[in-house]
Amino acid sequence: MLKKPLIKVRNLQKDYLSGDAVSSVLKGISFDIDQGEFLAIWGPSGCGKSTLMHILGLLSRPTSGFYEFEGRNVNDYNDDELAGIRNKKVGFIFQSFNLLPKTTVLENVKLPLVYSEFRNREERVREVIDAVGLSHRINHYSGQLSGGEQQRVAIARALVNNPEIIFADEPTGNLDSKAGLQIMSILREFNAKGHTIVLVTHEYYTAEFAKSIICLKDGQVTDCGLVSKQRFTAKEKIKINESKTRK
Repeated sequence: MLKKPLIKVRNLQKDYLSGDAVSSVLKGISFDIDQGEFLAIWGPSGCGKSTLMHILGLLSRPTSGFYEFEGRNVNDYNDDELAGIRNKKVGFIFQSFNLLPKTTVLENVKLPLVYSEFRNREERVREVIDAVGLSHRINHYSGQLSGGEQQRVAIARALVNNPEIIFADEPTGNLDSKAGLQIMSILREFNAKGHTIVLVTHEYYTAEFAKSIICLKDGQVTDCGLVSKQRFTAKEKIKINESKTRK
């Protein structure tokens, strides 16, 4: 029996109405995302990447088209059910980190567990903080951390509920090259442990960390198509990109 994809979208359309004018941001997007995939959605600013991620992350609904999550059409869920899925099965990492500034690393990471059924919450929080290498900063306020450290806190927070899928929207956009490479290496390691990751980025060298790439332009998948199976390991990519930054 064939295994169904975690996510299946067909002819996805997203329109915005401004007065009498209709602006189409997504124009008939179709693809699948398998469980355990590491997919990059790559393209220039304004091509519809973030809009697509918001739909895939159940933060927004498409104007038309078909979106199936875990074998069920998302249109069959009401808003409360979608909120429950986001809390239990989806993790988000944003370019701006979105941490509470006067709150410790421990408290920031613990936030998604407020409505969680997780037992031993403190143990789980410490486990993911250790996994991103920040145990020594656990009682520091987020405002005392570097940009790279703040993004690692954001990753730990996204992982604390052990989600089915993690959406990362330009996670290296506010970081220098060294910190950005560290973040991508961490995401690659978590993908190797079974987490499904969808990365949105305008940087092709960042997208190359993924196993496959979808290229968007003007709201459509372009003829660069789907690139499967990357050529390098995460450690090899770090060496390659570090050499690029030195040139």
